[in-house]
Amino acid sequence: MKEIKPFIRNLNFQNTTRIIKDVFSKPPEQVYTKLDIFKLPKGITENLTINNIASFGKLFKTTGMMKSHSFTLQFLQGWEVMTAAAAGSLNYCDTVYMRDITNTVRSVTALPTGQSARDVWAAEAPAGIDTYGLLAGTGTTSPTNIDYKAETKIEQGSSSGKFQYQATVVGGAHVVGSNVDLVISRVVVNASGSTITVREIVLYLAAKTGPYTFCVLRDSVNQDVLNGEGAVISYVIRTTV
Repeated sequence: MKEIKPFIRNLNFQNTTRIIKDVFSKPPEQVYTKLDIFKLPKGITENLTINNIASFGKLFKTTGMMKSHSFTLQFLQGWEVMTAAAAGSLNYCDTVYMRDITNTVRSVTALPTGQSARDVWAAEAPAGIDTYGLLAGTGTTSPTNIDYKAETKIEQGSSSGKFQYQATVVGGAHVVGSNVDLVISRVVVNASGSTITVREIVLYLAAKTGPYTFCVLRDSVNQDVLNGEGAVISYVIRTTV
């Protein structure tokens, strides 16, 4: 009891409220996913963006915001690469051993500032590129924190089982109410001639080092995209006080 009393005396109302909230409420979700499905006019398969798809097509259905716990080990390893250097030692960064999408462990470090720019982790894949950025797949294995790729990626194209990928867009982080959100989105179009069921989504980052590609997010979903429909795949990365 004697040990508890000093602790209680030092609590103010704000700290007490925070402790009670942390104990009795669930922590805020940090990642959300969403798939919006649009009916598109025949022949509209290119130059679609998250900003103009609604003007071309009609929103047909949506999964709504789905809670996600999809960060992989490579996400935090990438953060380590970018930050594990002391202020007086900016010519190097700690070497991190990361598993890329080929299941090969790579030695990754930020490039010395005296020789080149520091490492870049690219997500904004151009239209038609399915090697990085936001991608969809048909794999049904539940996500784990050591996933290193999509189980079965849906490839770029207009033939059976393929999507036409538009550009991946990373929006600027901004305050939304009591949250800070960063939204990563990509439009995909199904012109394959048949329905494609999206079972998983991933975010691949292309690193300047190597170059290698790493999977930093993977989630299970279950959404049909009919022939002639477009889908907006979104990740919302959120921090909440």
